[in-house]
Amino acid sequence: MFTGHFGPAFAAKAGRPELSLGGQFVAAQLPDVVFSILVATGTSRVRVHANGTGPGAVEMVSVPFSHAALPTSRLRDMPR
Repeated sequence: MFTGHFGPAFAAKAGRPELSLGGQFVAAQLPDVVFSILVATGTSRVRVHANGTGPGAVEMVSVPFSHAALPTSRLRDMPR
């Protein structure tokens, strides 16, 4: 998660120093917030394995929107 979410936030901060690093961290977490809402509404699906531990216990079965490349890349076009 650190590399996939916070890495791009650090890269964006390096490329555009005028941006707030805190704001970049919040933006980097938006896919996870959206994912939680989509799981709660049944749009995305997860499977919890009883014998698993840690992050390996949760299998992301269907994640069509929140972590897909196109919707995530469109977040950068949101008004600031």
